[in-house]
Amino acid sequence: DNVIDSDSIEAGLLTLVLKGNSSYFASGIAGSNTLSYSMELDDVITIHIMQDGEAPTATQDDGSAMGTVMELLATPADDNSDTNGLDVDGYQLNGAFLFSVTRNAEPGKSRAVLEPTDALKAVCPFNPPRPAPGTTPLETCITRRDVRSRAYPTRTGADETTAMEIASFAEAGAASPSAMTEALVDSYLDGAGSDAREAEFMVSILGDNDYARQLAVDYAKAIDGRYNLNGRYRRAYWINPGYEWTPTQTAAKSRFQVSQKIFLFALISLDENWTRRRMLLQASSQDAMSEAGAGMGQAAMQFKVTPKSMMASAFGVHEDFVAAYDVELQLTRAEACMLPTQRQSAVRSTLEGYLATAASKHHTVQVTKMSVDLGDELCDSRRALRKLHATFSSATASIRMLIVFSEDETPKFNVEAFAKSAGINSATAAADSSLPPSLEDRTYIKIDEDEDEDEDSSSMPMTLIAGVCGGGGAGVVMVAGV
Repeated sequence: DNVIDSDSIEAGLLTLVLKGNSSYFASGIAGSNTLSYSMELDDVITIHIMQDGEAPTATQDDGSAMGTVMELLATPADDNSDTNGLDVDGYQLNGAFLFSVTRNAEPGKSRAVLEPTDALKAVCPFNPPRPAPGTTPLETCITRRDVRSRAYPTRTGADETTAMEIASFAEAGAASPSAMTEALVDSYLDGAGSDAREAEFMVSILGDNDYARQLAVDYAKAIDGRYNLNGRYRRAYWINPGYEWTPTQTAAKSRFQVSQKIFLFALISLDENWTRRRMLLQASSQDAMSEAGAGMGQAAMQFKVTPKSMMASAFGVHEDFVAAYDVELQLTRAEACMLPTQRQSAVRSTLEGYLATAASKHHTVQVTKMSVDLGDELCDSRRALRKLHATFSSATASIRMLIVFSEDETPKFNVEAFAKSAGINSATAAADSSLPPSLEDRTYIKIDEDEDEDEDSSSMPMTLIAGVCGGGGAGVVMVAGV
């Protein structure tokens, strides 16, 4: 895998390059009009996963969202042939994706469309559930459509597209991709300024400033210089690796960050002079995740970032002011039978009360990971639910607790006093997350009851994994970073 020691959008920006064989597209094939054929990016779907902890190697039976996605990807494709030959009406590519064909009587207008299966949408819906106000979501998996039928849709609640073509035929003034040339691409990029489409796209990611606009133009020219783009069979696309959490999902504060893990899948077709289209779906044995791709090529990249660094960024403090603890606590019968998001909110509220007298001034406490052992508790009947009460039950929860301390003073946390709080079984510093060097332990601090504490939620970006479909007379290149 490619390891990227950054969590910035610039470092994670994906460049998807379609590379056709010039002997096929430029030299021409006897008996065919390949000189006007073009490669097309019909569909792109990305899957965004957020979870706590370092990005582990998921397994297909570990119960995590990523593990479930891997299991779906490993499902064998449907047999798309029968006694009548190839089934061209569409079929399931694996457990996560299928393609359907939209028929059109006009020649060349029928389209194959990449779609997520119901099984994938059950784990990774298009619209994520709304977390409790001020609460960081637990492991979340979301599906996003970046390209659909060669167009660039916007997600509900968002204003900007998440993908674009560098030097598209429309921007360069050509009638169609088949009319594009290297000279047109070069001429367009040579004249590209701060108002170019590429600049506007980068502004939607990094904010409107001279740096973003100039970066877009310079990087587009660098991509063109390396791949000799011609807008027909050598084409490049930018795909935003970040996910826009709308205010309704993040307690009224919009956030746009690199997602912790990303899967990317693309449907690429060969446009035969606008009269026929063929999909290019040939897997490569050299790809990093070929076994899970079930007929799709793969590539992999990883960001070396942590939830601590993301929390520090979200609240504008140095990472030294974020502490992580593994806590085991008892649950009340009511908490044991709550939905996961409700339970997380209830536990977090309890922790806030305990930290008011056990920790120095802090911005927030978050529960970023939780596993529950119900013990003898039964939550499968209305009668049982009506009898729930507030006393502790046999159910326990193991959680990861993050404390974001204020930089106004030295962080202090009385772990011993905290561990003696009602229902707390144990509290230890997280083994995979070092404590702030400035943290003064075993110090009792009393915070005024009326002191305000800021609350916010944060997506937890870390690893990026990308898979694409390619083959035939063409190749697909994945580039991460500017």
